[in-house]
Amino acid sequence: MKAVKIIWILSVVVIFLFNLFFDGYRIFDYALGNYSVRKMTIINSSYNVTSKRKSLTIDGSVNEGKVYFSRFDEDINELYNFYPSLSSKIKNTPIINVLKFKHSNNVILLDDDEFIQWKKHLLIYCSYMFFSVIFFILFKLYKN
Repeated sequence: MKAVKIIWILSVVVIFLFNLFFDGYRIFDYALGNYSVRKMTIINSSYNVTSKRKSLTIDGSVNEGKVYFSRFDEDINELYNFYPSLSSKIKNTPIINVLKFKHSNNVILLDDDEFIQWKKHLLIYCSYMFFSVIFFILFKLYKN
C-alpha cells in the first residue's frame, strides 16, 4: 500500500513538473487569455532522423519575432498533408495560421487541431492532479 501511495504521489509531481517545465509559459498565457491567431512566415526547417525517432522543426517569424513548432514521427506526414509546400524545401515561403502565446516562442498550429488536443491533454493532466490532491486530503482526513 505504501509503494502505491509513493508512486501515485510521484506521478502527480512528475506530471506537474513536466507541464511546468515544458509548457509553463503557454499554460500561463492560456489561463490569462494572452494568445491570439497570427500569420507565421516560414523561414527555415530542420529535419533530423535518429534510430528511434524522426523530428522536424519549423522556424518562422510572427510580427518580426522568431517562433517555431516541432513535429515528431507520424505527425510529420500529417503536417505535410496539411501544408504540401513545406515538403518542397520552402521555396515559396508559405504563411501558416498559428496560435501565438505572449511569453512563448513555441506556437501551435490551428489547421491540424493541435490546439484542441493540447487543451484536452491539459484538462486531463489538471484533472488528474486536482482529483489526486482532493483524494489525498480526504484520505488523510478519513485516516485521522
